[in-house]
Amino acid sequence: MKEQIIQKLQIIFREVFDEPDLIIDENLDANQLDMWDSLTHVDMLTMVEEEFEIVIPFEKVIEFDTAGDLIKYIIELKGGV
Repeated sequence: MKEQIIQKLQIIFREVFDEPDLIIDENLDANQLDMWDSLTHVDMLTMVEEEFEIVIPFEKVIEFDTAGDLIKYIIELKGGV
C-alpha cells in the first residue's frame, strides 16, 4: 500500500511542481523544490485529496513537514500499514 501511495504522490508532485523526473521519498520537503510555495502547496493538497478521495483538515496540513508525514496520514486514513 505504501509504495502505491508513493507512486501516486510522485505523479501528483511531478505535475504540480513541474519536475518530470522528480523522485519523491519520505524526507522530501518544501525547501528542496524551488516551485514549492503556498499556491503550489494548495494545488498539491487539492490533487491529493481528489486522488485519494480524502479530506485533509487544516489542523493536519500545518503538521506536515515532509512528504513522509503526508504518506503516513494517507495510510492512516486508508486503514493500511
